[in-house]
Amino acid sequence: MIKQSKAGKGIFNPIDLPPDEKVIVWERESLRLKGIAWLLLFVWSIILGVAWVSLQLSDVPWRSWLLALVDGALLVLLVVMIPIWLYTLLHWWFHVFIVTERRIIHREGILDERRRVLRLDNVVNVNVTKSGLGKWLGVGNLQVKTAGLTGDILMKGVTRPNRIRQIILDTQERLRLQQEHTSMEDISRQLQVALRL
Repeated sequence: MIKQSKAGKGIFNPIDLPPDEKVIVWERESLRLKGIAWLLLFVWSIILGVAWVSLQLSDVPWRSWLLALVDGALLVLLVVMIPIWLYTLLHWWFHVFIVTERRIIHREGILDERRRVLRLDNVVNVNVTKSGLGKWLGVGNLQVKTAGLTGDILMKGVTRPNRIRQIILDTQERLRLQQEHTSMEDISRQLQVALRL
């Protein structure tokens, strides 16, 4: 989701920013690909539930064998798949990519928070890759490379990666022009002070 707002505080907005720093992009991994898996899991649970109820009501000679099979599948669904689904949901919620006017922040971690911060003026390249089903769903990976020791950030599975790439490059250019303007103003002030002496 692309936003233009200031970041708040708390669990729903887990990045603390200075009040003068504006958030340009707030992005999580796309639910489009995960949504397909969750939909298949939901359909599978409905099928198992219907099979279980119909076996309870029927009088098939091999009913006990089929009922045991369906009971086992439902048990696996409840004991294994639901915790995996909850972990995936929490991982999605606490895995955030943020582009501000000055930097790119990658925050992840459910119990232990890990943060990577890249200054926009250190970014040298932004690459987009899309493959497989992601091409049709508008989902891809965005790799931000830097010139410094801070390393790279890989934004996996983001929606509209080309648009986010362009926003990063435009923001970087705006920051560069702003810094040039500021440095020119500083030089002008220094010259005025020097000429008055």
